[in-house]
Amino acid sequence: MSIVRRIKINAGIGMIGGVVVILAAMGKAVILGRYLDLESFGYYVICLNAVSIIKLILSIGFEPTLLRFIPEFEAEKADHKVASLLVLLIYIASVISLLTIGLVFFGSDWAAETVYANPNLASSFKIMGFATCAHLFSGISVGLLRLANKFHLAQIPPIVGGITIPLLLVYLEINGGLKLESAIIATAIGEALTILLFLILMVLCTRSFWSFRGRILSLQPLRGHFGGLRNTLGQTSLFGILNGGSEVGGVFLLGIFGSKTQVALAGMAVSLSRPLTVLQSSLGSAVNPEVSRLYARGEIANLLIFLRRYIRTIGLLVCAGILVVPILGPWCINFLLRPAYLDALPVFMVLVISYGLTLVFQPFLAVAIMRGEVGRRNMLVSFRFIYLGIAVYLGINAMAIALVLLIGNLSVRFLNDLPLYKRLKKLADHPKNLQAV
Repeated sequence: MSIVRRIKINAGIGMIGGVVVILAAMGKAVILGRYLDLESFGYYVICLNAVSIIKLILSIGFEPTLLRFIPEFEAEKADHKVASLLVLLIYIASVISLLTIGLVFFGSDWAAETVYANPNLASSFKIMGFATCAHLFSGISVGLLRLANKFHLAQIPPIVGGITIPLLLVYLEINGGLKLESAIIATAIGEALTILLFLILMVLCTRSFWSFRGRILSLQPLRGHFGGLRNTLGQTSLFGILNGGSEVGGVFLLGIFGSKTQVALAGMAVSLSRPLTVLQSSLGSAVNPEVSRLYARGEIANLLIFLRRYIRTIGLLVCAGILVVPILGPWCINFLLRPAYLDALPVFMVLVISYGLTLVFQPFLAVAIMRGEVGRRNMLVSFRFIYLGIAVYLGINAMAIALVLLIGNLSVRFLNDLPLYKRLKKLADHPKNLQAV
C-alpha cells in the first residue's frame, strides 16, 4: 500500500473518530454553558486547568520516543531492542504515576486555599487528579497503535470517554439539576474511563514483549542508545511542558489575576476550538509515523514532496475554516449558548488562526524529533512565557492569552519550521549528505 493511500485511510479513520469526539466535546460545552452560570463555569475551567497542570507534569515524551526509535530498531530487525524500550517506558510511567498520586493527595488542599482562595475546590481537584494520574500510559498506548497501523483501536478510548461525559451531564440535569460539583464528577468519570481503555489496549499491545526467548526482559539491549533515549525523552518532554504550559499557564494566571468571567470566556473559546485540536491529533496519528519512516530510510526527496502536498492541502482547508467562523460563529452562540458568550467569539477567532498554523506545520515536529533538533524548538516555545509575563503586566484577559499563543506560534513557524524545511532541501540537493541521516 502506498504512503498516500495509507495516510488517507488512517486519516479517514481518525476523522470519523474525531467527529464523534468533537460532537461530544461541543455537547459538553453547550450543556455546561447553558446550565451553569458564568461564575460556576469559570470555577469548572479552573479545576480542569489544575488537572491540565498535572498532565503537564506527566508530559513525558513517550509517544515521540517510540516514533523515533522503533522505526530504527525495525530497520535493524532488532525485536529485542523494541521490547526493552517498551519495558523502560513502562517502568518510568509506573514510578511517575505513583509519585503523582501523592502530589494530588497532599497538594490539592494547599492549591485550593493558597492559590485560588477557595477551600471548596480541594475535593474537586482530588477527584479530577486521581482520575488522571495514569495519563502517562495512554501515550505509550497511542504510540504503539500508531506504529502498528491500528488507528481504529486508538479511536475507541476517546470516543467512549468523550460520549460518557455529556450523557452523564444530561442525566444529572434531568435528575435534580446540574451543579459544579456534579459536573466535575461526571468529567472525572469520563477521563478515568478513557485512560482505563488505553491501559487495556497497552497491555494487549505489549503482552508479547514481556518475555523474550523465555526470559524476563532487561534493559541490556539498549546499551549504546541511552544517550539518544535520554535526549529524546528530555527534549520532547520539555517541549510538551513548554507548549502546553503556555496555554495552561495563561488560564492559570487568568484565574489568579483576572475575573472568573474572563476565565469562563477563555475556557469556552478553547472548548469551541476543540475540533481543530482533535483534527490535529487525528492527522498526527496518520502522518507522523510516515514522516518518521521516510526520514529513517533516508528518503528526503519523497519526504519533501509529501510535506509540500500536506501543507498545500491542509493550508487551504484551514483558510476556508477561518473564513467561515465570522459568518456562523454568532448564530451558533446565540442558538446554543447564552448571549454573554458572544464576547468569546473574537478570542475563538484568534485561537482558530493559532491552532490552524499548528495543524499546517504539524509534520515538522516529527522531522525535528528524528533530527534531534527539538532543543531549538523548545527555546522558541519558551518565549511564550515572556509574552505571558508582558500580558500580566499590561492586564491579562482572555484575548491576551489567545494573542500570546498566536504570537508564540508564529515565532516557531518562522524561526524554526521554515529554516528546517530549507535544511531538508539542501540535504536532498546533495545526495552525499544523506549518509548523515
